[in-house]
Amino acid sequence: GLLRPGENILAIHGLNVSSGSSDFLIVPEIKTTTLSGGDSFPLNATTHIRARAFDGSEWSALNEATFIVGVAPSAATLAVSELMYNPAITDTADEFIEVMNISAVDGLDLTGVHFSDGITFTFPLGYTLAPGERAVLVRDPVAFAAAHPGVPVAGTFEGAFNNGGELVVISDSLGTEILAFTYDNDLPWPDSADGGGPGLVLIAPESGPDHGLPQNWRASTAPGGTPGGTDALSYGGGDLLAYALAGPAVLHFSTRTLSAPLIPGADGVEIVPQWSTDLVHWDENRFHYLGGEPRQWRIHTPLFGEPRLFFRLKVQER
Repeated sequence: GLLRPGENILAIHGLNVSSGSSDFLIVPEIKTTTLSGGDSFPLNATTHIRARAFDGSEWSALNEATFIVGVAPSAATLAVSELMYNPAITDTADEFIEVMNISAVDGLDLTGVHFSDGITFTFPLGYTLAPGERAVLVRDPVAFAAAHPGVPVAGTFEGAFNNGGELVVISDSLGTEILAFTYDNDLPWPDSADGGGPGLVLIAPESGPDHGLPQNWRASTAPGGTPGGTDALSYGGGDLLAYALAGPAVLHFSTRTLSAPLIPGADGVEIVPQWSTDLVHWDENRFHYLGGEPRQWRIHTPLFGEPRLFFRLKVQER
């Protein structure tokens, strides 16, 4: 901390034990872990820098690093918005995955961001996503372009997604995990996305839903998915029930399930099953999500020991 740029003076005051002593030995040494250059320069964009230090007679070994300028992604700003893990046999586009910047204000710098499980891909130097923008990664760019003309492709990944479900992990340039979730091909996950044609779509990705919960996913409304865009129906106000439900909710006593037919793509609302014994106090516990279409919830058996029960669905904006 006492060193300064430019010339420094090391002064040593040494006292021997007596004027006749002859065993005086001083070996001064200065160690530093930081090299300071004479000039500095600003970085206006993400840059990979290679540098050497010159001590007046000899150059040091090459040192290099990537300096990221901008906002790095996090679990709160980056989402996997769509996944085509098992296309239909008739779908020539093959597999793809779509990530989305769900921040409303910040652009994201994805330099070095990579898939460290599931598939292999690393975003190149200086790749950015504006707020709300999506990036599509594909397995076969030629087949994808033929099936989805005009949809920009951010890159081609190596490997393939497991048709039976697997772990998908996204990490930053330093290897720190950003996002990890496991999808499945069986209920309660949307089973029509398992080779039936539709892709797996994250419901309302801008709300930052938990990727690991099957109720936060649905099948795309059209075969082949909607890479680079969305098939969600926007809610413009008015009757929430008319926007969300394609028909009435049904209570099945034989299977002890509650089901509701949802309008495909009505992602602006959340459906919550509730039960009550007095029509005044309502409880959202004791339901197990079963998935399917219409969506179903199983009612825990102990509830049927009550003298009377009432059920309803709460429809609310996300």
